[in-house]
Amino acid sequence: MIILKKANDIKSYLSGLTKTVSSIGFVPTMGALHSGHISLITKAKTENDLVLCSIFINPTQFNDAKDFEKYPDKLYLGQKDFQQCMVLNKMAAMAYPSLQIIICPTQRERDGLAKSSRNLRLAPEDRLLAVNIFSTLQFMKNNIKPGEITNLKQNAIAFLTAKGFKVDYVEICNADSLQLLNDWNGKTGIVILIAAFLNGVRLIDNLLIKEQEERDN
Repeated sequence: MIILKKANDIKSYLSGLTKTVSSIGFVPTMGALHSGHISLITKAKTENDLVLCSIFINPTQFNDAKDFEKYPDKLYLGQKDFQQCMVLNKMAAMAYPSLQIIICPTQRERDGLAKSSRNLRLAPEDRLLAVNIFSTLQFMKNNIKPGEITNLKQNAIAFLTAKGFKVDYVEICNADSLQLLNDWNGKTGIVILIAAFLNGVRLIDNLLIKEQEERDN
């Protein structure tokens, strides 16, 4: 493992690589590493000759597109931050079309809670309550039907509020465009998104539904 702390050092290191390194994987993180991050690194190692993992990304380091020429072929992200994944995917397609975005499944605790460094900020009693976000997602996935879906969202908000959450949003969106939906045709791929505060700690999670037939299998 090599630790590099300056952008110029990274550029120098990458520019000095031999031709034996045919692909580079990149796992961006904001620190507070947990097993979810490690799973991304592990996957990247199986698919690339070299893996970079950042603790913090400063966008100003890439103000010149040429700076990215020696940078990764693949960018590994966790599905938990689904909106972020979609935004980066769109940005990469416009600015760095050769960069492949790999979205990996959300890593979860045994009770289903999405792994996050924010979980460490939860009081013991709140940690027990936090799993209600995942159970709400599962309920919505199992009960969504083609047609009007606003009642399902409203029921989810009411349930989480009754459990002590301050709900930021419960939304059902087109999985490709993130367009908010109030009706579903039963065929379009969708994503159920939840963000809610629990005594000041903001928790997020989501579930993908590719199509009705897949949900029913």
